[in-house]
Amino acid sequence: MIIQFTLENFKSFRHAATFSMQPVERLREHPENIAQVGKHKLLRTAAIYGANASGKSNLLKGMMGMIGFILKSFPNQNNETFVEPFLLSKETTSKPTLCELVFFVEDVTYRYGFTATKDRIHTEWLYRTKLKEKVLFTRDENSIQCSDEFHEGKPFVKTIENNSLFLSLLIHLKGEHSRKIADYLNAIGRSNGKLYVNNDGIYFTEDKNLFQKTKQMLSKFDVGIQDIQFVKDENKSIDLRFVHLQSGNAKESNVLFKIDQVSDGTLQLFQIIPSLQIAMECGSPLIFDELDLSLHPFITNAIVNLFNSAESNPKNAQLIFSAHDTGPLSHANLRRDQIWFTEKNLRQESVLYSLVEFKDGKVRSDGNYEKQYLEGRYGAIPNLSMLDELEEEISKANPVS
Repeated sequence: MIIQFTLENFKSFRHAATFSMQPVERLREHPENIAQVGKHKLLRTAAIYGANASGKSNLLKGMMGMIGFILKSFPNQNNETFVEPFLLSKETTSKPTLCELVFFVEDVTYRYGFTATKDRIHTEWLYRTKLKEKVLFTRDENSIQCSDEFHEGKPFVKTIENNSLFLSLLIHLKGEHSRKIADYLNAIGRSNGKLYVNNDGIYFTEDKNLFQKTKQMLSKFDVGIQDIQFVKDENKSIDLRFVHLQSGNAKESNVLFKIDQVSDGTLQLFQIIPSLQIAMECGSPLIFDELDLSLHPFITNAIVNLFNSAESNPKNAQLIFSAHDTGPLSHANLRRDQIWFTEKNLRQESVLYSLVEFKDGKVRSDGNYEKQYLEGRYGAIPNLSMLDELEEEISKANPVS
């Protein structure tokens, strides 16, 4: 499970921002939203809110970019890393980006991170904790140092390129710790690989069990779909049809809808559901940017509550998502430490903070978080003062006679 993620000098985040899935001990609301796995207590879900261009997506892109880079930076055929520094300051454009992820696999906690510019890795580190934290390896500009117990790394400390991660090389070589880490990271948010949407439609891989479960869950969301079928079009390529019932006749009959005849919300659900199924069956984290896109607030709430429930989520999958829909932003759904905000300051730097960081006297456990957020009490909302000025200018240019 994911414990913590830290990002610095990446896109709109100039300064270090730390996102945590650790519950705050003094909070008493919604204990069911906490998963207990061995000695670890971690939140099942977390929501990130903020205005457009405030940094929500950049935070998630940093997390997913780091994971993808770990898995694919060796061999690095593009000769580039994934990082993009904060560009609105001359001090940061040439400085390295920092990424660090803390997570646990089985009974071991790993803390892994690196600093990198576009063309090279500057530093890298991997620590593991059972009873206390121990270093496995560290890397600087000149060398890689492995601990005595990190046997899988020692033979290869001089074989890594400047633009590839040492951990990525060891994953490629299937080392003991590296293989466990790779298996875990591969599961994070990777369920979308079973299905994708493009201009030609939606396609499944050959997973009949997943397809059946997706149909069953889709029918429960009351979007009017009775079945989903594979058909061959006029070019003999496989496509999908969504089955609806036609009424008005003595006997009801089926009507097959093409992709472009189905609502955006239904297609969004169809894309999300396989990811939900796989995450819950594997107990893996799932990361969604704009989970609420084209969905009714009741459906977004239902998805969040699926993950928060130990009954529907017994393997402790985690859901980390951004949204604009404030439906889940309620004390009935989320704890204060599950609600995060991004906001840009006057220097256009993204700042990340949690609702729990406000004093208890200002944010009660039974407060109306949605109303208070929309009133601007927590920040992280658009500044629309420029629209008032624009309206005034339009009125002056077009006076009412």
